[in-house]
Amino acid sequence: MKCPHCRRPVIKIDYYGELLIGCIDCNPWGRPGDKTLVMELLEDDLQALRDARKSHGRCEIGGRF
Repeated sequence: MKCPHCRRPVIKIDYYGELLIGCIDCNPWGRPGDKTLVMELLEDDLQALRDARKSHGRCEIGGRF
């Protein structure tokens, strides 16, 4: 699946124990299997994902992947 805004591949994250897919650049998110990505992460959570991606490549917020 690709981001509906920038067409880059989406990533999977563990978001407080819930599996989400979305774009770390454009910020649309949804559950696997959703046809559209309708949620947005809070800016602090999005920045934590960006920082985690830079440091070790795993994208996890408040949970385990």
